[in-house]
Amino acid sequence: MSVLDRFRLDGETVIVTGGNRGIGKGIATGMAEVGANVVIANRTAESGQAAAEEIADETGAETAAIPTDVTDEAEVQAMVEETVDRFGSVDVLVNNAGIAIHEPAEEKPLENWKKTLDINTTGAFICAKHAGREMIDGDGGSIVNISSMSAFVANYPQCQVDYQASKGDWRA
Repeated sequence: MSVLDRFRLDGETVIVTGGNRGIGKGIATGMAEVGANVVIANRTAESGQAAAEEIADETGAETAAIPTDVTDEAEVQAMVEETVDRFGSVDVLVNNAGIAIHEPAEEKPLENWKKTLDINTTGAFICAKHAGREMIDGDGGSIVNISSMSAFVANYPQCQVDYQASKGDWRA
């Protein structure tokens, strides 16, 4: 038995927010490689669909792309419902969606502060709320919140005080 065999997720369904590129796409690909069905939840339908198709082609996994703004509770609820309708459950949620707006704090418009916190923090809460309900009603599950080194250190000289605040220590 290989190490990866111990981490098989055959038949499990994983939602990855922001799974269309970067770290999120890497996580989604890894989940597919160990047998999970993968849902890419991101704002842009085209890039989400392209990522889902690429992951399916590379791994043979079942994938879906569901356009979702994580700050819109109705869209998140619909995404979770569509996931359950298609795959039967939500077993893992990876809260990966996030932004960083690089501006000095003394010049940062309040709307940019709020946008970062809304996506990075409130979006993670909304997704956990709705996916968590399905997990409670089902056979349980796991929620993984992607953080950053900025949760532990002031990432100086980066001008991203809102990002650093939003990535605070998630170990609850």
